[in-house]
Amino acid sequence: MLTYLRRLTDERDSLTTSATELANRAADEDRDLTETEATSMRGWQTRCAEIDGQLAEYNAQAESQRAYARLRATLEQDDDTPPARTPARLNTRQAEPIGWGEAFVESDAFANYPGAGTSRRVEVSGVYEQRAADFGVLQTRAPIASTDGVVVPYIYTAPQPNFPTPLLSVCGHVTVSGNAVSWVQWTPAQPPAAGVVAEGAAKPEMTMDAAPVSDTLDTIAHWKEITRQALEDIPQIRATVESKLRYGIFRKLEADIAVALAGAPIPPASGGSAAAGDTLLNAIRVGLATVQGNGYDPNAVLVNPMDAADIDLAIMGGTLLGPTQTPGLWGLRVVGVPDLPAGTAYVGDFQQGVTVFDRGTTTVYLTDSHADNFIKNVLLLLAEIRALATVPEPQAIAECTVGALAARTGGGASSGK
Repeated sequence: MLTYLRRLTDERDSLTTSATELANRAADEDRDLTETEATSMRGWQTRCAEIDGQLAEYNAQAESQRAYARLRATLEQDDDTPPARTPARLNTRQAEPIGWGEAFVESDAFANYPGAGTSRRVEVSGVYEQRAADFGVLQTRAPIASTDGVVVPYIYTAPQPNFPTPLLSVCGHVTVSGNAVSWVQWTPAQPPAAGVVAEGAAKPEMTMDAAPVSDTLDTIAHWKEITRQALEDIPQIRATVESKLRYGIFRKLEADIAVALAGAPIPPASGGSAAAGDTLLNAIRVGLATVQGNGYDPNAVLVNPMDAADIDLAIMGGTLLGPTQTPGLWGLRVVGVPDLPAGTAYVGDFQQGVTVFDRGTTTVYLTDSHADNFIKNVLLLLAEIRALATVPEPQAIAECTVGALAARTGGGASSGK
């Protein structure tokens, strides 16, 4: 029995340590418990309550057994006490109902318990039936009514949203330490090929011009109010609101990238003022060749989502190996950008051509100090970032528009931007 109780206490100490470490870690990170952590915490608390009940029950049984042993010793030492008084004195001790724990501890199943797994079934019979008849029924718990009391309403919590940022993932990213940023635009962006020089002859100069550019970061921010009661009553509401606030920041950055591309001095593609074609798909292929001719390795195609749908349907109608089996265009990732105008696409090496400067990740603040929010039990969540979308190497990108192939074939006029 001592081994089993020691094992229970060790398990109780281990669960308490784990719960304390988990709570301290969440507090140090200034966040609420995740759903997985909260589930683990509830499981540990439930198990600790079960162990506490068992320990209290075993302690009461041990005290009862020690009191009974002292009583027997006193009776055996008192020679003047008639033997007939023993049942009467026992009756006074056992006037209370017999506990199930006591019945289990005194059973053969507990005496032969191997120390792991579950014990054999304990049949309450024989001496326990007699004791129950003499001193009262075995102790039972009051039934738990499931329909009485306050009913806590069920609150559905949607899964954590996953907001993709495909445009940001294909562009370059630089974290800076100050508010001012600067970069150099080279013309041409890629150096020309070196030549073969005879012995003793003068080596040619690499003709590249550098134009320094500087700018400052923009502050992008928005906020949302939540009542304190909502934070207390609805699980994960803070995490959900924070996720949506961050997504709004990302959407603004992607819109800024589209604006930067429209205003960048992107050079004309081969054969016209833009990569032109009789369809947008043809124009994208011409733009791909143009970027490769400039010395870059394209990694994506940016296109309005509706134009992307038209391209997919056209490909699917003309081949059995359409976008359902071969996603992408000529091995390039297709990124739908709602902020691009219909009929215009960009193809290029966006890791080199586009750079997003920022001061770090999006920061989210929580306060009740705004206006009279404190006395209204209203909390305000504010998300912000300092960032700037730029196009430092426009030669790495080609703008593709729908038009005739006349500029490349010599028939008719081409349609530029």
